[in-house]
Amino acid sequence: MRCILCGTENRVGASRCKGCGASITSQHEKQIGRPPAPTVMEGTPPAPAGGGEEKSAGAPAGRKTEYVSPQEQAAAPKAPPVSGRRARKTVYVPPPDETDAATSPKSGEARVATPLPRLVGFLVTYSWEKSGESFSVREGKNTFGSDPVLCDGALTRDRAMSGQHFAVMVRGGKFRVRDLDSTNATRVDDEEIWGDSVEAHHASTIRAGDTRFQLVLIPPQSQDA
Repeated sequence: MRCILCGTENRVGASRCKGCGASITSQHEKQIGRPPAPTVMEGTPPAPAGGGEEKSAGAPAGRKTEYVSPQEQAAAPKAPPVSGRRARKTVYVPPPDETDAATSPKSGEARVATPLPRLVGFLVTYSWEKSGESFSVREGKNTFGSDPVLCDGALTRDRAMSGQHFAVMVRGGKFRVRDLDSTNATRVDDEEIWGDSVEAHHASTIRAGDTRFQLVLIPPQSQDA
């Protein structure tokens, strides 16, 4: 005798279903709705000891279950890549200051480093080193002070010098020293300037903070040699 609620086959004359426990004698003769799937599956093979992946045969009637071994999983074909996606690739691009001439990865054109302005002189000081220290002076604006990041020539040991104390301006063969609104002003050949500029020449002295500089110029004929 089959239970109309769960579909379990029971012996003839049974009063209750062995599958769901419902009374068989009180069930209606006409089945209402779809019976639920049986709770007990017979004939299901145990999972293999080496592991594996369970797959369904796709037929809901018998609920046949198979197990795929790890070897079968490895041999199974991989899913094709989704179209439209690009694989990520790390490309090393050298910074501009690492090479003088590097090839651009996009255009293939050579990148040439920008040359420095022409060297026209030096600022020399003996205030902190007996052997002396020199700082390059090039065409354009040359900034001096105690800040090693913002200045072309920095003296970090001079605490009386401002971060950006003064600048040596070179244009058209003429030299001018400009005070950059420093705290202790700037003296050029014993002339004090404060937020202003004055012309300088070869061997001119510049005092900023506790440091005394001397301007040494390179003759134009030596620059063209």
